Amino acid sequence: MMTTDSTSHSESPDAGANARTNAGADARTNAGGNAGGNAGADADAGVGVGAPGNSAEPASLDAGIGVSSRWTFSLAWGVFLLLGVGGLVADLWTKSYMFARYWPYHQNPNQWPISYEPHWWIDGVLGIQTSTNGGALFGMMQGYQVVFVTLSGLALVGLLVWLFAYGAWRDRLLLSCLGLMTGGILGNLYDRLGLWHEPNTPQDFHYHVRDWIHFRLAGVPYFDPWPNFNIADSLLVVGVMLMLIHNFFFAGDATKE
Repeated sequence: MMTTDSTSHSESPDAGANARTNAGADARTNAGGNAGGNAGADADAGVGVGAPGNSAEPASLDAGIGVSSRWTFSLAWGVFLLLGVGGLVADLWTKSYMFARYWPYHQNPNQWPISYEPHWWIDGVLGIQTSTNGGALFGMMQGYQVVFVTLSGLALVGLLVWLFAYGAWRDRLLLSCLGLMTGGILGNLYDRLGLWHEPNTPQDFHYHVRDWIHFRLAGVPYFDPWPNFNIADSLLVVGVMLMLIHNFFFAGDATKE
Protein backbone atom coordinates (compact mmCIF):
# COMPACT_ATOMS: atom_id res chain seq x y z
CA MET A 1 0.00 0.00 0.00
CA MET A 2 2.79 2.38 0.82
CA THR A 3 4.54 1.63 -2.45
CA THR A 4 1.42 2.17 -4.45
CA ASP A 5 0.69 5.45 -2.78
CA SER A 6 4.25 6.58 -3.32
CA THR A 7 4.06 5.80 -7.00
CA SER A 8 0.71 7.49 -7.29
CA HIS A 9 1.92 10.60 -5.57
CA SER A 10 5.11 10.69 -7.62
CA GLU A 11 3.16 10.56 -10.92
CA SER A 12 0.64 13.26 -9.99
CA PRO A 13 2.97 16.26 -10.43
CA ASP A 14 3.99 15.07 -13.91
CA ALA A 15 0.37 14.60 -14.96
CA GLY A 16 -0.55 18.09 -13.72
CA ALA A 17 2.35 19.65 -15.53
CA ASN A 18 1.45 17.86 -18.73
CA ALA A 19 -2.18 18.91 -18.42
CA ARG A 20 -1.21 22.56 -17.94
CA THR A 21 1.24 22.43 -20.83
CA ASN A 22 -1.31 20.87 -23.16
CA ALA A 23 -4.01 23.32 -22.11
CA GLY A 24 -1.70 26.29 -22.72
CA ALA A 25 -0.69 24.98 -26.09
CA ASP A 26 -4.30 24.39 -27.06
CA ALA A 27 -5.26 27.89 -25.91
CA ARG A 28 -2.47 29.49 -27.86
CA THR A 29 -3.27 27.42 -30.93
CA ASN A 30 -6.96 28.25 -30.76
CA ALA A 31 -6.27 31.93 -30.18
CA GLY A 32 -3.86 32.08 -33.06
CA GLY A 33 -6.30 30.24 -35.27
CA ASN A 34 -9.14 32.51 -34.30
CA ALA A 35 -7.00 35.60 -34.82
CA GLY A 36 -5.83 34.37 -38.16
CA GLY A 37 -9.35 33.47 -39.17
CA ASN A 38 -10.68 36.83 -38.10
CA ALA A 39 -7.87 38.63 -39.86
CA GLY A 40 -8.58 36.66 -42.98
CA ALA A 41 -12.27 37.44 -42.75
CA ASP A 42 -11.48 41.12 -42.23
CA ALA A 43 -9.16 41.09 -45.19
CA ASP A 44 -11.83 39.43 -47.33
CA ALA A 45 -14.34 42.06 -46.18
CA GLY A 46 -11.92 44.85 -47.10
CA VAL A 47 -11.74 46.37 -43.60
CA GLY A 48 -8.34 45.19 -42.44
CA VAL A 49 -6.56 47.81 -40.36
CA GLY A 50 -3.42 47.67 -42.41
CA ALA A 51 -5.02 46.89 -45.75
CA PRO A 52 -4.10 49.47 -48.38
CA GLY A 53 -6.99 51.57 -49.64
CA ASN A 54 -9.38 50.38 -46.90
CA SER A 55 -8.64 52.77 -44.07
CA ALA A 56 -11.31 55.12 -42.70
CA GLU A 57 -9.62 58.24 -44.08
CA PRO A 58 -9.76 57.33 -47.78
CA ALA A 59 -13.37 56.25 -47.31
CA SER A 60 -14.30 59.70 -46.07
CA LEU A 61 -12.42 61.30 -48.93
CA ASP A 62 -14.32 59.13 -51.38
CA ALA A 63 -17.58 60.32 -49.83
CA GLY A 64 -16.47 63.91 -50.26
CA ILE A 65 -15.57 63.34 -53.88
CA GLY A 66 -18.98 61.79 -54.42
CA VAL A 67 -20.67 64.94 -53.14
CA SER A 68 -18.47 67.22 -55.24
CA SER A 69 -19.04 65.17 -58.38
CA ARG A 70 -22.69 66.23 -58.42
CA TRP A 71 -21.50 69.75 -59.40
CA THR A 72 -21.05 69.00 -63.09
CA PHE A 73 -19.93 71.23 -65.92
CA SER A 74 -23.46 71.31 -67.34
CA LEU A 75 -24.93 72.37 -64.00
CA ALA A 76 -22.26 75.04 -63.57
CA TRP A 77 -22.95 76.38 -67.06
CA GLY A 78 -26.68 76.52 -66.28
CA VAL A 79 -26.15 78.45 -63.03
CA PHE A 80 -23.78 80.85 -64.77
CA LEU A 81 -26.34 81.55 -67.50
CA LEU A 82 -29.11 81.96 -64.94
CA LEU A 83 -27.15 84.60 -63.03
CA GLY A 84 -25.65 86.35 -66.06
CA VAL A 85 -28.66 86.39 -68.35
CA GLY A 86 -31.12 86.82 -65.48
CA GLY A 87 -29.17 89.81 -64.19
CA LEU A 88 -29.00 91.31 -67.68
CA VAL A 89 -32.76 90.96 -68.23
CA ALA A 90 -33.56 92.43 -64.82
CA ASP A 91 -31.28 95.41 -65.49
CA LEU A 92 -32.55 96.19 -68.98
CA TRP A 93 -36.22 95.75 -68.07
CA THR A 94 -36.02 98.03 -65.02
CA LYS A 95 -34.13 100.67 -66.99
CA SER A 96 -36.65 100.58 -69.80
CA TYR A 97 -39.63 100.76 -67.45
CA MET A 98 -38.25 103.51 -65.21
CA PHE A 99 -37.08 105.70 -68.09
CA ALA A 100 -40.33 105.27 -70.02
CA ARG A 101 -42.28 106.34 -66.97
CA TYR A 102 -40.06 108.86 -65.19
CA TRP A 103 -37.43 110.28 -67.55
CA PRO A 104 -38.40 113.88 -68.43
CA TYR A 105 -37.31 113.56 -72.08
CA HIS A 106 -39.80 110.75 -72.54
CA GLN A 107 -42.60 112.76 -70.94
CA ASN A 108 -42.01 116.12 -72.59
CA PRO A 109 -38.89 116.62 -74.74
CA ASN A 110 -39.51 120.38 -74.88
CA GLN A 111 -39.79 120.85 -71.14
CA TRP A 112 -37.28 123.30 -69.69
CA PRO A 113 -35.90 123.40 -67.13
CA ILE A 114 -36.04 119.66 -66.74
CA SER A 115 -37.20 118.40 -63.37
CA TYR A 116 -35.23 115.55 -61.87
CA GLU A 117 -37.00 115.47 -58.52
CA PRO A 118 -36.93 111.97 -56.99
CA HIS A 119 -40.04 109.85 -56.67
CA TRP A 120 -39.61 108.50 -53.16
CA TRP A 121 -40.21 104.96 -52.01
CA ILE A 122 -38.83 105.73 -48.55
CA ASP A 123 -39.19 109.44 -48.05
CA GLY A 124 -35.83 111.21 -48.14
CA VAL A 125 -33.86 107.94 -48.28
CA LEU A 126 -34.63 105.69 -51.27
CA GLY A 127 -36.45 106.42 -54.49
CA ILE A 128 -36.41 106.77 -58.27
CA GLN A 129 -34.47 109.49 -60.03
CA THR A 130 -33.65 108.96 -63.69
CA SER A 131 -30.30 110.21 -64.96
CA THR A 132 -27.63 109.22 -67.45
CA ASN A 133 -23.96 108.60 -66.85
CA GLY A 134 -21.26 109.05 -69.46
CA GLY A 135 -18.56 107.75 -67.14
CA ALA A 136 -17.72 104.67 -65.15
CA LEU A 137 -19.27 103.33 -61.96
CA PHE A 138 -20.76 106.14 -59.85
CA GLY A 139 -20.00 108.75 -62.52
CA MET A 140 -16.22 108.53 -62.55
CA MET A 141 -14.18 109.35 -65.71
CA GLN A 142 -16.82 111.03 -67.85
CA GLY A 143 -16.47 110.92 -71.65
CA TYR A 144 -14.32 107.80 -72.10
CA GLN A 145 -16.96 105.60 -73.72
CA VAL A 146 -14.59 103.88 -76.17
CA VAL A 147 -12.27 102.98 -73.33
CA PHE A 148 -15.13 101.61 -71.22
CA VAL A 149 -16.53 99.55 -74.10
CA THR A 150 -13.09 98.06 -74.77
CA LEU A 151 -12.49 97.28 -71.10
CA SER A 152 -15.94 95.70 -70.80
CA GLY A 153 -15.24 93.41 -73.75
CA LEU A 154 -11.86 92.38 -72.36
CA ALA A 155 -13.39 91.75 -68.94
CA LEU A 156 -16.03 89.45 -70.44
CA VAL A 157 -13.43 87.45 -72.33
CA GLY A 158 -11.29 87.20 -69.21
CA LEU A 159 -14.21 85.96 -67.10
CA LEU A 160 -15.12 83.26 -69.61
CA VAL A 161 -11.51 82.09 -69.94
CA TRP A 162 -11.11 82.00 -66.16
CA LEU A 163 -14.33 80.05 -65.75
CA PHE A 164 -14.10 77.43 -68.46
CA ALA A 165 -10.44 77.25 -69.50
CA TYR A 166 -8.87 77.46 -66.04
CA GLY A 167 -11.60 75.55 -64.18
CA ALA A 168 -13.09 78.28 -61.97
CA TRP A 169 -16.53 76.74 -62.68
CA ARG A 170 -15.70 73.99 -60.16
CA ASP A 171 -15.93 76.54 -57.33
CA ARG A 172 -19.60 77.31 -56.80
CA LEU A 173 -19.12 80.59 -54.92
CA LEU A 174 -16.56 81.86 -57.41
CA LEU A 175 -18.82 80.92 -60.32
CA SER A 176 -21.70 82.83 -58.68
CA CYS A 177 -19.49 85.91 -58.30
CA LEU A 178 -18.47 85.81 -61.94
CA GLY A 179 -22.04 85.18 -63.10
CA LEU A 180 -23.31 88.27 -61.27
CA MET A 181 -20.45 90.36 -62.60
CA THR A 182 -21.13 89.16 -66.15
CA GLY A 183 -24.75 90.28 -65.89
CA GLY A 184 -23.61 93.69 -64.64
CA ILE A 185 -21.02 94.14 -67.37
CA LEU A 186 -23.48 93.19 -70.12
CA GLY A 187 -26.20 95.48 -68.76
CA ASN A 188 -24.04 98.59 -68.84
CA LEU A 189 -22.31 97.55 -72.07
CA TYR A 190 -25.70 97.48 -73.79
CA ASP A 191 -26.18 101.14 -72.87
CA ARG A 192 -22.65 102.17 -73.80
CA LEU A 193 -23.16 100.76 -77.29
CA GLY A 194 -26.10 103.14 -77.76
CA LEU A 195 -28.71 100.41 -78.15
CA TRP A 196 -31.27 101.92 -75.80
CA HIS A 197 -32.06 105.46 -76.88
CA GLU A 198 -35.42 106.64 -78.20
CA PRO A 199 -35.94 108.92 -81.23
CA ASN A 200 -36.38 111.94 -78.96
CA THR A 201 -33.27 111.17 -76.87
CA PRO A 202 -30.67 113.97 -77.19
CA GLN A 203 -27.56 112.98 -79.12
CA ASP A 204 -25.34 113.67 -76.11
CA PHE A 205 -27.05 110.89 -74.15
CA HIS A 206 -27.01 108.13 -76.78
CA TYR A 207 -24.00 106.30 -75.35
CA HIS A 208 -24.65 107.02 -71.69
CA VAL A 209 -25.58 104.44 -69.08
CA ARG A 210 -29.07 104.78 -67.61
CA ASP A 211 -29.29 105.12 -63.83
CA TRP A 212 -32.47 105.31 -61.81
CA ILE A 213 -31.96 104.21 -58.20
CA HIS A 214 -31.57 107.19 -55.86
CA PHE A 215 -30.23 106.78 -52.34
CA ARG A 216 -29.26 109.33 -49.72
CA LEU A 217 -28.54 109.63 -46.02
CA ALA A 218 -29.07 113.27 -45.08
CA GLY A 219 -26.04 114.83 -43.43
CA VAL A 220 -23.76 111.82 -43.98
CA PRO A 221 -20.67 112.65 -46.11
CA TYR A 222 -20.54 110.87 -49.47
CA PHE A 223 -24.09 109.57 -48.95
CA ASP A 224 -25.99 112.85 -49.27
CA PRO A 225 -26.73 111.83 -51.93
CA TRP A 226 -25.04 108.66 -53.14
CA PRO A 227 -24.52 108.73 -56.94
CA ASN A 228 -27.49 107.28 -58.81
CA PHE A 229 -27.04 103.67 -59.91
CA ASN A 230 -28.86 100.76 -61.53
CA ILE A 231 -29.27 96.99 -61.25
CA ALA A 232 -26.12 96.35 -63.31
CA ASP A 233 -24.04 98.45 -60.90
CA SER A 234 -25.53 96.51 -58.00
CA LEU A 235 -24.65 93.18 -59.62
CA LEU A 236 -21.06 94.31 -60.11
CA VAL A 237 -20.69 95.51 -56.52
CA VAL A 238 -22.25 92.37 -55.02
CA GLY A 239 -20.10 90.16 -57.27
CA VAL A 240 -16.90 91.93 -56.24
CA MET A 241 -17.84 91.78 -52.55
CA LEU A 242 -18.56 88.06 -52.75
CA MET A 243 -15.25 87.52 -54.54
CA LEU A 244 -13.40 89.31 -51.74
CA ILE A 245 -15.18 87.11 -49.19
CA HIS A 246 -14.26 84.06 -51.24
CA ASN A 247 -10.60 85.06 -51.47
CA PHE A 248 -10.26 85.83 -47.76
CA PHE A 249 -12.26 82.94 -46.28
CA PHE A 250 -12.81 80.14 -48.80
CA ALA A 251 -9.92 80.13 -51.29
CA GLY A 252 -7.99 77.58 -49.18
CA ASP A 253 -10.94 75.16 -49.10
CA ALA A 254 -11.32 75.36 -52.86
CA THR A 255 -7.60 74.62 -53.31
CA LYS A 256 -7.85 71.53 -51.11
CA GLU A 257 -10.73 70.16 -53.15
